[in-house]
Amino acid sequence: MFKFNKIIYVSLIILFSCVEHKYVIHVSPDGSYSFYYNAHGDESDLFNDDVPLPLSSEWKINSNLNEEVEIYDYTAVRKFNPNQRVPSSFFIG
Repeated sequence: MFKFNKIIYVSLIILFSCVEHKYVIHVSPDGSYSFYYNAHGDESDLFNDDVPLPLSSEWKINSNLNEEVEIYDYTAVRKFNPNQRVPSSFFIG
């Protein structure tokens, strides 16, 4: 029964691929802040233009995109100085 449920679960993920996006902003008392972004889901959906990923060298990026897995994770973290603006988009092109 467990194996059958797992097959159904994996099939549903493949058929209805999606990505979960999380944004966390931590503001420090001095006015600086850290911006945390995490995407979790299907690789093809990660790289569509719906939600551009942070790609510049200013971000500390961790991902498992080079691995053979069913679900991919992409995390980007960046610290901003006081009064520095968060980019309105991560789109570079």
